[in-house]
Amino acid sequence: MEISLQIGTRATLDEFLKSYTIAFLRKHGLKQYQVIGSLKPTRLCSVNTKNGETVIDLFDIITYVGHDKWSVTKKA
Repeated sequence: MEISLQIGTRATLDEFLKSYTIAFLRKHGLKQYQVIGSLKPTRLCSVNTKNGETVIDLFDIITYVGHDKWSVTKKA
């Protein structure tokens, strides 16, 4: 059985990270960066949107729109 990410799947980044492996999400366009020189290890995530790459927070709502593109709704 192959796991797929359906177009229109919507959740917070935190929920996606709990539901799927990071390798699987990378295949669908999620990017991770580690901040060097920080006192505390910091991980940043970003996704490609129609307007380019956008940094996302754990509680931003993201929607998969297909072809490694995402829609982002920033938390209030």
